Amino acid sequence: MSDLTLTLTNRPAELTGTLSDTTGRPTSDYSMLAFSTDRSLWTVPRRISGAVRLSSDGRYRIVGLPPGEYYVTAITDFDPMQLSDPSFLESLIPPSAKVTLGEGERREFNLKIGGGS
Repeated sequence: MSDLTLTLTNRPAELTGTLSDTTGRPTSDYSMLAFSTDRSLWTVPRRISGAVRLSSDGRYRIVGLPPGEYYVTAITDFDPMQLSDPSFLESLIPPSAKVTLGEGERREFNLKIGGGS
């Protein structure tokens, strides 16, 4: 093997927050997804978080993403296989918000359905 980079850390990045509806009430009817803004990384493991279910109070927690810029969005009614489909991810960009995570950063990022961050 050549051109292999292995990075280990005991400080994984963490993104947490609350999803609320247009009236400002927390909602748990969705899942949260974070995926890289760099389309060339959509096939790289860990650059797409996988869908994270919201708790009953609308809170979410995504852990282990590498440093970088991500789209964060709420999704519903999807097939997990779609998370590896570039056209599906493209369709999620318009309603997404952008967030940048640094090495080991713990960031709170609240979203409102239909209203951005």
